[in-house]
Amino acid sequence: MGLEQIAARAIKALKSQHRELTPEEFLSAFCKELKKDGLTHHDCDKLQRFIVRLDEGYQKLIRGYNPKTVDELLIFLVSQINRLNPSEAAEYSSTLFILLSKTLKTVKGLRHKEASKLASQTLDILENTKSTDNLLNLSKEWDSLCANYKPNEFKPIEGYCPIKSHFLDDSVRELAGYFDRKEQNAKAVSRVLSGALKPSFSKEIAGEAEEYGKRLVDEPDIIGKKKIQTEIKSLVSKRIFFDNKEIKQKISEIDSIVSKFYTKLAKFGEFNVKESQKINSLKEVISEGGSDFDGIKGKLNAIVTALDEDILQMMTMLKEESAQIRVLKKKIELLEGELESAKEESGVDFLTKLLSRKSLEEELSYAEEGFLDGSIDYSIVFFDIDHFKMINDSYGHMAGDVVLTYLAQILKKKIKESYIVGRYDGGTFLVILPDTVLTEALEFAKDAISSVGRTKFIYKDKRIEVTISAGCAERKENNGLRDIIKKADEQLRIAKQNGRNCACPS
Repeated sequence: MGLEQIAARAIKALKSQHRELTPEEFLSAFCKELKKDGLTHHDCDKLQRFIVRLDEGYQKLIRGYNPKTVDELLIFLVSQINRLNPSEAAEYSSTLFILLSKTLKTVKGLRHKEASKLASQTLDILENTKSTDNLLNLSKEWDSLCANYKPNEFKPIEGYCPIKSHFLDDSVRELAGYFDRKEQNAKAVSRVLSGALKPSFSKEIAGEAEEYGKRLVDEPDIIGKKKIQTEIKSLVSKRIFFDNKEIKQKISEIDSIVSKFYTKLAKFGEFNVKESQKINSLKEVISEGGSDFDGIKGKLNAIVTALDEDILQMMTMLKEESAQIRVLKKKIELLEGELESAKEESGVDFLTKLLSRKSLEEELSYAEEGFLDGSIDYSIVFFDIDHFKMINDSYGHMAGDVVLTYLAQILKKKIKESYIVGRYDGGTFLVILPDTVLTEALEFAKDAISSVGRTKFIYKDKRIEVTISAGCAERKENNGLRDIIKKADEQLRIAKQNGRNCACPS
């Protein structure tokens, strides 16, 4: 193996031991790697060549000092040349002893298991035995501890919280910040669950759902408990059951009203058939002519009299049916109003299956609370379909609904797990981006615009050209919730003025 490969191994060993890449450290590691391969180098023996030139007294002292490099040997020799007189040496040794004791006690307090144990052993020898041999052995153990030390204390939790710092105090701060964010996330999840538990239509479990939702908001940490998760699943199942039951009942009532309405229309249809037959009879009498004028006159009188009676009957029936139709119409309007109200309370837009405007406004207020409580920044993006009215006018409102549904699916695929998307109004959608700066929001908006441009919108075998525009804003650059909404809306208008199919600020 060449020297370059051995040098590479030495550098790798230094990095794995978290040692600095100084010339002295490299030489030490390089010589160890050479020794493993049964090789040597004149630089590796330099220290020993200097030591053997000294007299035996110095060599004995040097063995106790155990220098690792030529620099350490020089420091030792200079200290011997400039050594203190006996009284100063005693005072200096005493001071060093006190300093070493305090250092070891500090190491014990760092709560590192191996280092604390070794510090206790060293203190015991210093204070009791004062054996040079024991101190030399402990010195080797300290060397071994430093050489083999790897900061693996945070390895078990790195899967949950990435620890970047090599310093204990910084790592603890990172860990504390992680738990702070985790608590805030738990609060956000609890608010979402609380809203999801509210019944959409039925009020059968409204009280129970409201009470449970309030508990989740007040105690967000309980979400992690298995019992609570089971209870939430049960409550959601009950909510779905009663909502379905209520919807079926409402639909049944509407079906009944529509059936009655069709029955009335059918009666009018029968009436018109009878009158048509009588009018045809009148035409036949007139076309036959003949000399029996009195006979014709009698037939005409009979038919006209019958028509008068039927018309009078029809007018009476129309008045009665008109009154009933007005009652039915009011009932339909009432039921439609109840359904519309239920839709709003459900928090879901029934066409796109995204959040409704009401739910979006609640989520915006939660994001604003997070910003004010913990300075967690957020951004918002308004998306609006370009020329949406033209699409409805040209292809029909059913086509417009298809475009809205497709766009909702595209946005759902594009958003991150933490993002919130909903239909804000007509052809306008809103996305809330927690912990996201303006540049990131713009990048997300442009990516969504690009995806829409690549998508083929097909309705009844006809392709509809669809593009969208976007306006973005960041909370920390605005004074409040109203300001950030206003800012994003202004940027959307600018995007429209700039030719559409783009995002602003550009």
